[in-house]
Amino acid sequence: MANTAKYEFTGEVKTVTDSNYTERTVRRIRALRDIEPPTKDGSVTKGDLGGWIESESNLSHSGECWVDEDAVVMGNAVVKDNAYVCNRSVVDGNAIICDQAAVDGNEVTVGEYAIICGNASVLELAEVVGHVTVKGNVKVRGCAVIKDPYEITVESNSDDFTFDTEDFLESNRVVIDGNIVIDSSIMVD
Repeated sequence: MANTAKYEFTGEVKTVTDSNYTERTVRRIRALRDIEPPTKDGSVTKGDLGGWIESESNLSHSGECWVDEDAVVMGNAVVKDNAYVCNRSVVDGNAIICDQAAVDGNEVTVGEYAIICGNASVLELAEVVGHVTVKGNVKVRGCAVIKDPYEITVESNSDDFTFDTEDFLESNRVVIDGNIVIDSSIMVD
């Protein structure tokens, strides 16, 4: 039977703190084959160092998914399919990053029960936490914060706009879908 492993652990470890302030030990990965995540500029070449995961359950060996650079995936969080997590992003809790989704930023946080799927992206300094699904072609970026319970507040310069998210609820989750860009100083809380 052929080896289907996509990565191995390098032996390099570090301790990080998750969103619940629990210390966790994560390990750096190295590619065992060429990988072409669709949202990455370029490809990952066999032997390239990747990011940090707590266990093999955090990153699927199937598909073209990858955790790169200084990104950390820990807890019960999962990156699968063709998803890409990079830069200094942190994915923890029970979050799922799947399909062609990308999590890419210097301080991006995706956690608790968040699902990032489809062609959605969480970028820059954004935070998506709680029972929130971001899908379709949605881009969450800048300093945007999306978390439950179910109220979205948009703060843009001197104007404030608040609306109830009942229209976005799907099985007790906030669902944001379509061709939407949530940018800069927007808070969904």
